[in-house]
Amino acid sequence: MSSERVAVHIRAEDCGAGREERPGPVIPWQDYAPGWALLGFMAYVFVVRLFDTDRMLAWRVSREALGEGHLATLQMHMFAHASALHLAITAFAFVPLAALAVHRLGGGLCAWLRLGLLFEASGLAGGLAYLALHRAGGEGLLGASGVVFGLIGFLARHKAMTAGVGEVCSVAMGREVLAMARTQFWAVCALGGVPVLFEAASGLAWEAHLGGFVTGFLLAPALVALGALGKTGACGEG
Repeated sequence: MSSERVAVHIRAEDCGAGREERPGPVIPWQDYAPGWALLGFMAYVFVVRLFDTDRMLAWRVSREALGEGHLATLQMHMFAHASALHLAITAFAFVPLAALAVHRLGGGLCAWLRLGLLFEASGLAGGLAYLALHRAGGEGLLGASGVVFGLIGFLARHKAMTAGVGEVCSVAMGREVLAMARTQFWAVCALGGVPVLFEAASGLAWEAHLGGFVTGFLLAPALVALGALGKTGACGEG
């Protein structure tokens, strides 16, 4: 074999090795704790409500429910699920995304608290977007899909910020969002398949997905900034 062919062969092996050695982030078990805790509460609520006559339906957020004064459904719907399958699919998407978000936020108690803020803001925004855009006011929304898409929106914006992309309305930002969508394609498919699999009353709540995603996307810089402030305060290390 000639020296030129040997050199080409070595370069090809180097390129192949470079492609193989691209592992994802190693997420410590502590970063999974808040996601599992929130999922545990969802599971607890689901089991307890199994013994109730109306089960989870009373937890749906809808125009009708709000018109009757049930304002708490704006909060309650995030923890309610229509079936065990619905809860399982939420767990499949929510837990790893929540752990990755905590990891991106730096881990620790301050990151846990900021995950809680993201959870609340995305869930509420998803519910409000559903109420504003969904035509049938009598139908209701159950589940944490708005939260899951809020996590995806946050992760997309955080990845773009890490890559030095600052402008929201730019081609580079669009590329980063599409890249994150491809990376989290499994989560999008899982949540999109929920109404197909068991025909939930709310159907495919794209309105909640959109509201959650936009909220997580817009909140990312503020959540990162809170972490920087926390390092010099009570949320800092030590």
